[in-house]
Amino acid sequence: MSGPGVEFLLANVLQGVADLSGVDGAALRLLDDTDRLRMVGATDEDGWVLERAGCSALSVPLIEGREVIGELTLYTHERHEWSRSEVEKGARLGELVVVALEAMAGGRTESSASGQVR
Repeated sequence: MSGPGVEFLLANVLQGVADLSGVDGAALRLLDDTDRLRMVGATDEDGWVLERAGCSALSVPLIEGREVIGELTLYTHERHEWSRSEVEKGARLGELVVVALEAMAGGRTESSASGQVR
């Protein structure tokens, strides 16, 4: 599954995650067929650069069943020490992202070599 509609949905889900978390941005990476993380969505077009340049980032695994399928990263532009409750909130939001991915994919979430949800 790919295309402008999916990209729009992912952007909205990630913006909602960022807003709920009170962070500057969020990025989503999924494992491809070679088990490499591929960027599939971010709160803005520069999400990858902002994530890498952010002063603080919290990455939580995305787990479907017993399998890690990717990661959700929340980031801030200022130095930030993540509290236990923020880490727990990030994990819960990661669970919701998996549910959203499953709904968009019509079942199992997988990423192709290009990093697109299918």
